[in-house]
Amino acid sequence: MGRPYCTGKDIFSEVIGRASREQLWKRIPVVHAMGLLSGMLRDLDLGDPPTEAVEAGWASSLPEPAGARARAAIRSGRRLLPPQLLLVALKEALRFCPTGNARDDLVGLDLVLQAVWSIADELGQFRDAGEPRWGGLKASLAAELMANSYFNITAYPLPLIARTHAVWRSGWARSVKPQLQARAGGQPAELFAQATRCSLDDFLGVALHLWVQAQQHRYLTFPPEFFRRIGIAPAAVDRFLSATSVALDDLREYAAGHDAIQHPWDFNELRRRPIVRLPNGSVQVIRLGYVLERAFGQVPEFDVRDHLRTLDGGTNLTVKGGREEAFRSALNTQFEHSVGDVLRRIFPATGRLGRLYTEHDMWSAWGTPSRKPKVCDWVVDCGHMWLCLDATNRRLSQPVAGGLADPTELDREVNAVLAHHKASQIASTIRHLTAQLPQLTSRNLLPGTRFVPLIVIPEDGLPWNPAVHRRVQEILAASGTLQTSRATPLGVITVDDLGLVERAVEDGANAGDLLSRWRSEGPEVPLQRFLHTRGMPLRRPRREVETFERLTDELLDRMTGYQDGVTGS
Repeated sequence: MGRPYCTGKDIFSEVIGRASREQLWKRIPVVHAMGLLSGMLRDLDLGDPPTEAVEAGWASSLPEPAGARARAAIRSGRRLLPPQLLLVALKEALRFCPTGNARDDLVGLDLVLQAVWSIADELGQFRDAGEPRWGGLKASLAAELMANSYFNITAYPLPLIARTHAVWRSGWARSVKPQLQARAGGQPAELFAQATRCSLDDFLGVALHLWVQAQQHRYLTFPPEFFRRIGIAPAAVDRFLSATSVALDDLREYAAGHDAIQHPWDFNELRRRPIVRLPNGSVQVIRLGYVLERAFGQVPEFDVRDHLRTLDGGTNLTVKGGREEAFRSALNTQFEHSVGDVLRRIFPATGRLGRLYTEHDMWSAWGTPSRKPKVCDWVVDCGHMWLCLDATNRRLSQPVAGGLADPTELDREVNAVLAHHKASQIASTIRHLTAQLPQLTSRNLLPGTRFVPLIVIPEDGLPWNPAVHRRVQEILAASGTLQTSRATPLGVITVDDLGLVERAVEDGANAGDLLSRWRSEGPEVPLQRFLHTRGMPLRRPRREVETFERLTDELLDRMTGYQDGVTGS
């Protein structure tokens, strides 16, 4: 697969060692270095212009021949500024740069870029020739690829904000049993307000303003007066910043105790607190995408879980039968409900074809009063092809997300998500469809029918890449599961991917054919990459666009006194 990013040797024809890199950092004031790195991350996160243009713009200051090599690397498809390397560089800058203020220019940018690519050189040197392999790669490279796939996901506001409305603002889904809601202690927005002492809409509103300022004016640094002019109560702003920010000195102390090279992909502290409080009273956004995730992504779940665990009397572990456990169970049910809603929109009942059947439908057709058959969550009748889908709300475990997993831990993650229980459920479903379809649909299976097995996961779940694909197939082959020639290789699809399929259907595509082609022609790559390489537009469904526009209008309209673009930098 090759290296996903360029190194210092690629650009400068020599390796810059760690000692030389530390000297580079010592020539740049810490706040200025943070501003340059955060600016690169902002431009990549905004996604407009495209990544290649962003990288070319930031690299345009390089002297020749380094500039020519950088341009050639971009043309060849190599990543010049992958976000994860910029974040590793940020951690090093916090550790080694001297105290000093920001500058309103690009002085020192060439030094920062040299340091970034020097880090790429050093990270690539840790391959042991005798280390075990996983998914066809050296195990350390496979672990790094998993972490990079995880942290290279761009946080786009449209799907995040639409998800926030569905998960947090709309209340528990009807499938979340009242007893479970009572055990959790309230609706999602109520629990969030209890955990943060800030109303959900105020919290979302502050984050939205920061994104608007970055998107419209490229601002990342905000003085105190900015927050007094956005129309949100000062107490709510203080609580937002208390939950999302960290003092510069505290962050530098944290960076000093966590070597960026030994633990390169450990970004949890930055994800939880993506805003830095500067000594002059201003705040600086570290990564715009992390601010969006902090308010509209998965991170607020941790606020509520930590709060409920404290009320349960727990410490680092969930208390069995407690409120935190109930909250997590409710979220899992909510996730399955949301997946079912998307599938119903993609595959509405249209006579014999395109019919969605749920787990309960299959239990009714094939079960007995004393036995429920082992089946997946949904199947979809697409004529000569059946989709078999199961959902899991499992997020990536910390060792894997941090790039620290060994082959045993990588196998454990794959098995937990799909290669064991979920795969056997889908295999059982295929057997029932083959032998007992009339009991479900009142018709026989068409000759030559194929099956497409898929696991639906959240966007921050198991990354799908060639190494994961290969290892999954190895594990399934060893267990003899899903080895029928009538089934395409088992794969993973995210909820965001399903949104792309939904929009493709709105634009006239056949969802069954699209998914079948993906699993037959490019099973080792994520759906988004498969669609992109075939020239299909990656657009969000109209319902998400409408929800995004409605919610952002609501959040902005409820804030009085907002003056656009006058106090950031």
